[in-house]
Amino acid sequence: DALSPYKLTAGQPKVLDYLGKHNGCIQKSIATGCQIEPATLTGILSRMEEKSLLYVKQRTETSVLYNVYLTDEANDFKK
Repeated sequence: DALSPYKLTAGQPKVLDYLGKHNGCIQKSIATGCQIEPATLTGILSRMEEKSLLYVKQRTETSVLYNVYLTDEANDFKK
């Protein structure tokens, strides 16, 4: 399995699958779609970002919303 070196933790595979279908969505959509509490999701996303599987981008300088994107590396695993 191509993702085995990343030692995914609980919840991370669901997030990868969800982003594979909804790349660039907001965190609230991921939490709802994956049935993960928003506070729990924040930690999951942080750990995934540290592993270079995704990145989080603020919509605008004044926005409180953040979009979440798979990195090219993570997208390669989805193929």
